[in-house]
Amino acid sequence: MTDVEDRLRAWSLVDELVLEVYAMTRHLPEGAPEDLAAALRSAALRSALQIVRGAHGGAGDFAAALGSAEGSLAELRYYLYLARRLGVIDIRRYRIACGRHDRVQRFLRESRESAGRPRAAGAAGASGVRWSGAREGEPPLDLEEDSR
Repeated sequence: MTDVEDRLRAWSLVDELVLEVYAMTRHLPEGAPEDLAAALRSAALRSALQIVRGAHGGAGDFAAALGSAEGSLAELRYYLYLARRLGVIDIRRYRIACGRHDRVQRFLRESRESAGRPRAAGAAGASGVRWSGAREGEPPLDLEEDSR
């Protein structure tokens, strides 16, 4: 995947998780702690916002944002667990949300790990443009159209 595709996929996955959490917390049973619903929503939303912020920066910014989003997702996972233990969400909703959470977490971890690795020398992305002339860790000096 290209960097742009990774960023779009990361946002798309976390956005679906946010929608799942909002749907789940919309109809909590009477007597459910309000602060738990707010905490679930906040952790999910925070992870999405971190992805959005990172997507507008460079590769290093995006990798850092992925790490921050992973932290927010860890909080979310605990809140899901707590909601289940308190009987606030049923087992079916819990499993659906945890399955989606795990897919997002796995993708973010893999993306963060690969964000630090340079692409193969002269490799072209989907755009047909390759980066050249830069040393590792430096921005590219120029862009060349891939003649393939």
